[in-house]
Amino acid sequence: MKKQKPSLLFLPIFLWAFLFSACGAPRPTPVAPEQLSTGQGGDPVQLIIYTPRNLVDDNVITELDEAAGISVIQHYYTSDEELIALATQTSNPVSLIIASNYAVGLLKDRTLLTPYDPNNVPNVNNIDGRFRNLAYDANNQYCAAFTYGTIGLGYINGQGLTPTSWNALFEQTAETPSFGRTSLLAHPREALGAALIYLGFNPNTTETAEINAAKDLIVQHAANFSGVDSLHYWEDLALFKTSLAQGFSRDFLAGQQINAEMNYTLPPEGTLLRIYNFCIPKIASPAHKLAAEVFINLSLDPEFAANSIFLRELPTTVMVDESLIALETLENPFIYPPDNILATAQYIYSLGAQEILYTTAWDDILAALR
Repeated sequence: MKKQKPSLLFLPIFLWAFLFSACGAPRPTPVAPEQLSTGQGGDPVQLIIYTPRNLVDDNVITELDEAAGISVIQHYYTSDEELIALATQTSNPVSLIIASNYAVGLLKDRTLLTPYDPNNVPNVNNIDGRFRNLAYDANNQYCAAFTYGTIGLGYINGQGLTPTSWNALFEQTAETPSFGRTSLLAHPREALGAALIYLGFNPNTTETAEINAAKDLIVQHAANFSGVDSLHYWEDLALFKTSLAQGFSRDFLAGQQINAEMNYTLPPEGTLLRIYNFCIPKIASPAHKLAAEVFINLSLDPEFAANSIFLRELPTTVMVDESLIALETLENPFIYPPDNILATAQYIYSLGAQEILYTTAWDDILAALR
């Protein structure tokens, strides 16, 4: 899909007005970019963000720079484990973290996050109710969900495969084109989550019998799989190194740039969402925390959020006027899942001490796939 230029003019955010509660009492005015205080010695605050690639809106970066001289530096990570390692190093001057639904719980368990000031992020109220008060962050105390994608099945047209269910991963024979050429995500919870959904279980179950049933399903069909991979699976699929892959919607969309015949399906029995959230690390200084809150608030503005869809090629969680979104984007299943699929979609979250149930099962799966 070709990226489109944003067609909206930015709101004059220096004209932010007072927000009023239902009873008419004034609420604190959120901080506008040009009101940001400088760092030590009068130098402008530098906002350092830990993020996966291509999730930060360049328009927000430009607005902060032009309005307040705030520069933004992005440090990219490729896995939740890498993020946790980076965030644990207190010497790292990080100001803002973009974390998945699963990673948020890991960060909270390690007390690495600080609550944001809701007075500085009133635009959190623009988030669709489906993406607020989620299990991994009750009452939106620590994070703000801003974009998401789906976990489904990628394949190449014309290769004798038309997967319509998670059973495509498991119900294979030696004659199936994807036999021995199917990849699973290397994320234990996302891989086991697909098996759990296929078996009719909750992907966040803590029932040992259910987790073991999902593990056994994968182990018993180990010959189907070429391995586990969360980084290059979409490229391997595009280059015919594999025939079927479990993966993230946007990755398969990127794969179309290599192979226009790449296709994507969402199993009707249920899918997983990968939800990305803005979070502020505990080590952020007051000035950096405030700058991060202004960045979050701008990102959740409906016009910025609508523009960001073209840049990220992912949906926004913000309630926006759909007339501002190109019809081809709204109807692209790589980007926007059908309403019936979204209605039943689930997401994984950290289970704390009970994560050991999944890591133990995953060790058995990796041993079987060797």
